[in-house]
Amino acid sequence: MEKPLECKHADPHRVEPAGVRWLRPGLRKYSCQLTIDTNTVNTKLQLSDNNRKVTRVEEVQSYPDHPDRFDVYQLLCRNGLTGRCYWEVEWRGTFYISELQKHQKERRQ
Repeated sequence: MEKPLECKHADPHRVEPAGVRWLRPGLRKYSCQLTIDTNTVNTKLQLSDNNRKVTRVEEVQSYPDHPDRFDVYQLLCRNGLTGRCYWEVEWRGTFYISELQKHQKERRQ
């Protein structure tokens, strides 16, 4: 008979780290500010609002050449996500969200 996995915590999904940030109720405690890696932004994506907003446009944007720049409509963030995280996206029309691990960055298309 196989022995089931055991956990030292009564409910491992309810483990809360310490600190002021974790005192906030609800999902907001898991929120984080993502910083866009401007070297990866496709030239048909326009940055605005202090690089907090991304809009797909028809005009090619004059970003400097960089080997990390994507050829398709996508970008990366500078900071990685670890542990439990929460982020929000506002959109109009069609969009796609994808998450990838840092070592997968070479999969560009």
